[in-house]
Amino acid sequence: MEAKNIIAKICWLIIYSAIFILFVPMLAGFAGGAFEREFLQEKFVFYQSAFYLLGIAAVYVLSFIHNKKDNLGVSTIHDPEEPPSILSIINVPKFIRNPILFFILCWIVFAPLFLFASQRGTAFSAIPHLEQQVTKIADIAFAIWPAAPAETLGAIFIIALSLFLLRRLVKKQINKGFYIVLAIFIAAFVSGLYGYLIHLFRYGFSEVAVTNVIIFWSFGGLITAIFNSAIPFLVMHDCNNLFVKLNEIFSSEIVFTRALIFIFVAVILYVVLLFLFRKRKVEI
Repeated sequence: MEAKNIIAKICWLIIYSAIFILFVPMLAGFAGGAFEREFLQEKFVFYQSAFYLLGIAAVYVLSFIHNKKDNLGVSTIHDPEEPPSILSIINVPKFIRNPILFFILCWIVFAPLFLFASQRGTAFSAIPHLEQQVTKIADIAFAIWPAAPAETLGAIFIIALSLFLLRRLVKKQINKGFYIVLAIFIAAFVSGLYGYLIHLFRYGFSEVAVTNVIIFWSFGGLITAIFNSAIPFLVMHDCNNLFVKLNEIFSSEIVFTRALIFIFVAVILYVVLLFLFRKRKVEI
């Protein structure tokens, strides 16, 4: 992979993280009254230092020092054309190669799934709860950000580190197909283990079943490796937290109708952007 493309993808991740781990929580915290108590400020600093900085720095370094001789990469930002992505052995569709289209597509796919799960009272990952009176917008915002993207970036870092160590421990040439299968398995395992540990550390034995937590995080690692992209895992975690919190605050009927409108708008936006990109022959 060219250095210019690596830098572009890292910049995308930094911008995304800055918005949803720094700017949005700060806005919700100060405008919505969520920073009135010290524990929320401490939690905010914890996520900033422990996950955001560590995850970004680690993925940044690993993306540059991965083994280029056999083209078996370790970058997990957004490289669907490189191993361990299974799409590396076929012609990658443009709607997956393009991060904007892929981001919207992930929302279209995951939103109905987690809407249905939340309506049935099923959660796959614990969400932060505010102990004081805040605005509904601030309550929803802090249920998703900075926790979801920060925790997910931690998993992305662990996956990238595991693949990096795999390439360093195995000195001889590896069959590409075998590497893809092995990398996907490792990514699912380490992500599931990380999710279980972070769940216990942050939330203890909460109302979310441990089995659901392990399934959720393992599946997140699985799709991260399959697409060699952080996008689906980031979106999936946001969707889980969003719909769990919405169903706590509003009635199921309101959440369902608003979610359908959101999905419909997302589909329209996706089709319009797909048409524009194809018309202008945008290459990502």
